[in-house]
Amino acid sequence: MAAGLEAPWVVELSSQTTRCGFAHASHIDCMQEVATCSLPSHGSLVHSDRTLGSTDRVLDDIAATLERSGHEWQPRLTVVVPARCSQRMLRAISHVVLESGSVDKLLVLPSAACHAVGAGFQSCVVVDAGAGGTDVAGVLGSAVVAKDSTLHADFAGQQLTARVALLLKEITGSPVSDATAAECKHAFACFDGPHRPLEPDFFTLPDGAVLSSSDIGSRVQEEIGGAWTSVHKQVVSGVSSALARVPASDSSDRTTVLLTGGQSRIPNMPLRLAADLASLEDAGHLHIRRSATAERNGFLGAFFLSATSMYEKKLAMSKDLFEEEGDRHVRLFTGSVPEAFL
Repeated sequence: MAAGLEAPWVVELSSQTTRCGFAHASHIDCMQEVATCSLPSHGSLVHSDRTLGSTDRVLDDIAATLERSGHEWQPRLTVVVPARCSQRMLRAISHVVLESGSVDKLLVLPSAACHAVGAGFQSCVVVDAGAGGTDVAGVLGSAVVAKDSTLHADFAGQQLTARVALLLKEITGSPVSDATAAECKHAFACFDGPHRPLEPDFFTLPDGAVLSSSDIGSRVQEEIGGAWTSVHKQVVSGVSSALARVPASDSSDRTTVLLTGGQSRIPNMPLRLAADLASLEDAGHLHIRRSATAERNGFLGAFFLSATSMYEKKLAMSKDLFEEEGDRHVRLFTGSVPEAFL
């Protein structure tokens, strides 16, 4: 951990859950994640301006969870938000956190940059296929998400689960829970390709009914394939735009496309993305990587960046500073690149 900096709490806001964790270590190489919890996000906190009042409820939930686990708020807090989070939402979140009186310094970071750093990249294009949608963003210098390289596509884990739930209801005549639909989705989900895994011979419903793979497997795959097909041109366009802004991450001529998020684990997803990106002029130079630690990358990257003194000096906001120049903390979301990160 950087000298003089206390370990912060990291809160990661998403469409499905709000997660918090605490990093502690003698130095950054030994960083650990402890006391991590998942919390309801009270109606997609980061998606809709109608949910501005939900921020304080999220803080209450986190405080209650920390109390139960015997932990206390740290004076420094880092909040990780998706690139699609509006500036109005960023200001509202910052206002509620700093007005709570529990936090001395607040750092707001874009999820794409945190995922990139957590996976070990300083510059790349992030394709984050999560529960609430698929975000594409260019990350430069481990910190900056260029505004004109961000995109939100409608390929979402929650929607896929809902489609499978309707499919199961159609087959069985009875509704199923989201948990059952998600389990079925994970059992059969995959894209075509040479490394396609063997699917289960059958799937057992909670009531004991058994569906054969011929009943359900191919239909689940059709749902997932159809959902991706409906947005793949949009994703390709987003990657192309991001590539125009993000240079190669090393001395070679390859540019990294980082595939992360829960839906990135669908078998053959990297092959499907590579096939879609083959139409790009520089497709031969792309290097697609799927993160093996997709669920933790946001945390790991946020911990690392929070422990960097440059971020503390340049971007962390106190209550007084927020009241004086409240827009400074959203620099990373405006497309402007502070000189410190070039």
